[in-house]
Amino acid sequence: MRRDQVSDIRALMAVCDPIQGGQQADPGEDLAGKCRAIISSAQPQRRRRLPRQRVWATAAACAAVAVIAGFITSDIRSRPAGSAASPSMLRYELTGYADPADVYSLPPGRSRLLSLAKVAASQPPPPHPAADPVGYVATWEWNMTVAVSGGSSASALVPEIDELWATPGGRAVEVRKDGPAINLSGAQTPRSLQRALDTGSSTTTYQYANQDTTGSSAWGFGTPVQTMTGSRAQVQRDLIGGSEYLQGHVPAGAMTFFLMKSIADLNHQVVSPRLESQLWTMLAGRRNVDYMGMVRDRAGREGEAFCTTIDAGKPGAERMILVISPQTGMLLGEEDVFLTNPGGLTIKQFPTVVGYTTYVTSKWVSKLPSVGR
Repeated sequence: MRRDQVSDIRALMAVCDPIQGGQQADPGEDLAGKCRAIISSAQPQRRRRLPRQRVWATAAACAAVAVIAGFITSDIRSRPAGSAASPSMLRYELTGYADPADVYSLPPGRSRLLSLAKVAASQPPPPHPAADPVGYVATWEWNMTVAVSGGSSASALVPEIDELWATPGGRAVEVRKDGPAINLSGAQTPRSLQRALDTGSSTTTYQYANQDTTGSSAWGFGTPVQTMTGSRAQVQRDLIGGSEYLQGHVPAGAMTFFLMKSIADLNHQVVSPRLESQLWTMLAGRRNVDYMGMVRDRAGREGEAFCTTIDAGKPGAERMILVISPQTGMLLGEEDVFLTNPGGLTIKQFPTVVGYTTYVTSKWVSKLPSVGR
């Protein structure tokens, strides 16, 4: 990627990230289209690619190559010399707290979640074609890649636009547009690690025939939402049953973290307001969901933030944050934050965002796209 293209992406993201440019996104502006054009115009580099992974960001994950969801920003906060740039923190506003993002003890989120559940339940379902509807969800993401070998580590950032079309029957097409990796470790990166991080720019199309034998969506975003029509308890069972994070042993104290991550993944499908309401009511029943206050998300939209934290006060303390619209009760985005360094990262300032996903579009359309579009 040429230096001017890197600058173009950073400038573009400053527009849709109010913490960067001090501006709100223009609802009529095709920001996703602009970013797609920038990524598509980048000159391809080495085409060796890392396998796509959706993993929980832990110190153990840093022992190999870990890919964490997120998107590209430039950081206006000062950072220690030699530190790796990472997506900057959103500005959370909560009465009585100077910086909720850097506090372990926060007020419970139960009452606000129940209020937002009512807001969501009052929304009309999104319109869809009378026959053969296809769900379409577009997200802006940032993939932070960390490679560790022989006691050395290196990291890179990869911008991504993800588009998923899925039918109620389980057929789906996913188009992922990745920009070239931006090396965050500088000239001192060992050559072997540089090769691992040098993914190039690409557009990859995936086709899925149907849901897998476990009932999860074959494309990896949880149980197909059209089957989640039961009670709140049944919805929680469906969420757990379709989550790749909640299969097998779940570390003590991490269930709420994984439930929130699973809710975020589920929203890569077109989630109805009724189901979203049930999810917030379920989450309100968890004791360790905290309220972080008001915030503007990466696309400049007003939201309310809720979080859960694991390994508080320890190396690798991690916080999962969900941002919900107070106007619609629908999910706007997720933020994954390390409050302390898990080890093996070149980032030197904490807390730091290690990934996020912004849900740009969620609607029903009339058909799947033609492969090779």
